[in-house]
Amino acid sequence: MHESAVRIADAVNGPSGRPDFVLAIDGSSGAGKTTLAACIAAQSGASVFHMDDIYPGWTGLEQGAQYLVDWILRPLAESRPAIWRRYDWYTEEFAETHTISPGGPLIVEGVGSYSLQSAPYLHSTIWVEANTPQRRARVESRDGLSTAQMWPLWAAQEETFHRKHRTREAADFLIQN
Repeated sequence: MHESAVRIADAVNGPSGRPDFVLAIDGSSGAGKTTLAACIAAQSGASVFHMDDIYPGWTGLEQGAQYLVDWILRPLAESRPAIWRRYDWYTEEFAETHTISPGGPLIVEGVGSYSLQSAPYLHSTIWVEANTPQRRARVESRDGLSTAQMWPLWAAQEETFHRKHRTREAADFLIQN
């Protein structure tokens, strides 16, 4: 994956690179989106925004994708600061406020980072995939059993979301992880 990250980072920072470049990294849970985002950010200096921070709970994938547009992408495209509140998964409420300043390259990683609504604000999209047993094992290892128990509910939302928004088909890069 590191080699792919270097090539993608070069595209982000290349001669035609934009200071306001926005890259979406989408795919199903446990596919390796966060790891890839960290690798690209390390190579490119881009900031990373995690979709996990704005989903309003286990049934909030579609709403989180809309928050991405309303709170992050649209303001940045208008050269305004993006002001958003982090969702606290333990209290099940929105918590502290955060700000992203306009002007720097941004990587948005997570399920729902690409949608029909976010597409006009994105400069490039990556789809990351892995087989279901591998993804599920990663989620259980990373997030623990309580999160793994929510897998069926979340996976059903992912499937519906990706089909509706044709996320994989819209990607500029496909990475098998």
